[in-house]
Amino acid sequence: MVRIDFALAGYRKISPAPEDVSLALGILLRSGISARVSSDGEILIKERDFSTCKRLFDSRIVYKASDKLGLPGLIGGVKYKSAVIIGFVLSLLLVLSSRMVVWEVRVEGNVSVPDSVISAGLESAGLSVGSFWGELNFSEIETAFVKAEKRIAWLNINRRGTVAYITVKENENSEKPITEQKDGYSNLVASRDCVIEEIRVKSGVARVKVGDTVKKGDILISGVVDTEYGVKLCYAEGVVLGRVSEEITSNCTRTYIKKNRLGEKTLSCSVKIFNFSINIFKLYGNPAAECDIIKDVKTYSLFGAAKLPLEIYLESQPIYSECEEEYTDSELVSAASRLLDRRLAEVLTMADLVGMSTVGEFTDDGYVMKCRAVYLCQVGEDAPFTVQ
Repeated sequence: MVRIDFALAGYRKISPAPEDVSLALGILLRSGISARVSSDGEILIKERDFSTCKRLFDSRIVYKASDKLGLPGLIGGVKYKSAVIIGFVLSLLLVLSSRMVVWEVRVEGNVSVPDSVISAGLESAGLSVGSFWGELNFSEIETAFVKAEKRIAWLNINRRGTVAYITVKENENSEKPITEQKDGYSNLVASRDCVIEEIRVKSGVARVKVGDTVKKGDILISGVVDTEYGVKLCYAEGVVLGRVSEEITSNCTRTYIKKNRLGEKTLSCSVKIFNFSINIFKLYGNPAAECDIIKDVKTYSLFGAAKLPLEIYLESQPIYSECEEEYTDSELVSAASRLLDRRLAEVLTMADLVGMSTVGEFTDDGYVMKCRAVYLCQVGEDAPFTVQ
């Protein structure tokens, strides 16, 4: 049996070699350390004397020491076990609660209808990341979605763990563009001066051929068709490609207004947890005089919005100061070039560039660049007419 004072204060078991037990006891007793020898040859010392014991035995006696025993050892073990038990319980509760929530929505079977459209429709119908499984009625959601989205003929929702798998079937005509039936009569005329490169007639009769030079307003495809039975009127349709030559100019002045960003002012901040928004604060007003409010919405999410339904939305407005500055010659040419590139990109949005030549010159107040661009584009436009 262990003495009560040892048990309360805590103790260690020291196990030297059998031939060193007497030597170890003598060292401890000469140092005033109370010790006991158990029936199996182990020396018991109080926990408070253990550090002194190690110093005295250093390089003199080889031994093994047990972990802390007695009441202090028992309390330490209980604390460790309690932490493990608490952690296990919390983990279990987290796992069980997470299985009650939709953590991800996956869509399959769609071809022409984007995932984003389907996700938005499901959210309107009541299913989104953060929804509780117990509150979802799959039949009602499927019916509401199909009624709202005419391109989807059938939808099915399946639950696998915390993921909602959405299987859709699109209508057979969802991929086919709906062509509007045009009424009345029309000619297809040139929208600009050009040289005809290609012409494809859908209805009507062609009045020009490849290589012809036409002016704006000339008839390309006529809605008046001569037949053996007389004149037939229709709505002229087709595709006509023309080679267009156009001069594009950019004029950049030497002085310009420079905007320096001073910072930004937060307009609102909200937290969205499990699809429930909490507005923390919201401010109003325009801190920058004569400056349109520019909203910069930032979204932060742990592991992505589709993984953990916890998001923070910050809506802010940049604050600028303005001052007048002048370009150097090289900066002026670069600025004019960038302006010309933007205008050229606007012209070539629906066209194919064939060739271009560019010249530039300095003027009294800046720099002018001129670009002669040759490109291919559709040049036909409708010109409806009526019959008296």
